[in-house]
Amino acid sequence: MCDTDFEETRVELNKLYEDTELGTFGMKSLIARSMKQATRKFFDTYADHIETMVRDGYRDGIRHNPRLIMYKMLHLGIEKQDVKKIQGVVNVLRYQGRIENHWTIDTTRSISSWQTYQSKEEALKRLAETFRLNPWTTQPRQIMLMCEASGYLGVMEKIARKFLCPYVPAKGDMSVQLKMEIAEYCYAPTTILYYGDFDKKGMEIPATIEADIRAINPNADLNFIRMFDDGRMAGKQMEELPTTIAVSESITLIESLVDTNAWKDTLVSEQKIIKELVDI
Repeated sequence: MCDTDFEETRVELNKLYEDTELGTFGMKSLIARSMKQATRKFFDTYADHIETMVRDGYRDGIRHNPRLIMYKMLHLGIEKQDVKKIQGVVNVLRYQGRIENHWTIDTTRSISSWQTYQSKEEALKRLAETFRLNPWTTQPRQIMLMCEASGYLGVMEKIARKFLCPYVPAKGDMSVQLKMEIAEYCYAPTTILYYGDFDKKGMEIPATIEADIRAINPNADLNFIRMFDDGRMAGKQMEELPTTIAVSESITLIESLVDTNAWKDTLVSEQKIIKELVDI
């Protein structure tokens, strides 16, 4: 089959799928499938609200996922099991072009790829655009962010981006492999800021994680801080705390932990190197 014949066949198949309610690849069928998951009533009631939340969140540096959206909408009368309906709504909004795919975050799956370039010039240009010096090598303590549920990754991402610190989801009972990686990371004095739920299970998880990390690396200089453990979140899920409060209070705490002068010196050195890269 020549290229022309193949293209004509592809166009015919695509039209067939678009015209067929149960088509495999037609956009109408994709929307119908996700609408079935959302239910028409739920979509009509909450789609505009969810679209605004996702759009505003991305503008403010927070990528949402269905779990985070669900907790932010509990006050509207939805229930926790509605998270699957919310996923359906988000998918329909994607298919309709009302939200961009990269405005949300998939906390369970991602594409693994390699950074490549077409030329030395492209590589240098890209490096100049993204170059950052590690600010933690000159700090008294390095910082890591950790959350109990992957649904909170979008919030941690915004905080971590500002300070270039690593962040990781425990996803409930953290795997031994991940605990060992974190223990190895504690080669230098380390402070872990933990974001977790305040129900019975949520209170047990961080204690176990901290104890296991210390057991794996007995020499670790580790300071494990449970965030917002001041009574206001008693019995609540982490996502119920307004993200603006979570972000602002986290930034204030981290700024109080860093050596400001060393941080500024790193930024000065960073800008000097970027200028050198641009001038190459």
